[in-house]
Amino acid sequence: MSILSGLALIWPVYPWAVDLTPYVLGLPFSFAWTVGWLVVVFIALVLLYRADEPDPAD
Repeated sequence: MSILSGLALIWPVYPWAVDLTPYVLGLPFSFAWTVGWLVVVFIALVLLYRADEPDPAD
């Protein structure tokens, strides 16, 4: 997951994806792209933490 998110934020994916100039929720697309990936990584880490949580019976 970290490799995918890292590639999405660096060359060549980032310039290809953020070449657009629209606004997303009032943010320029390039900023919304970065914030979106931060949200995706955060959710993935929360899910990983929940899946790897130790059993309280132990």
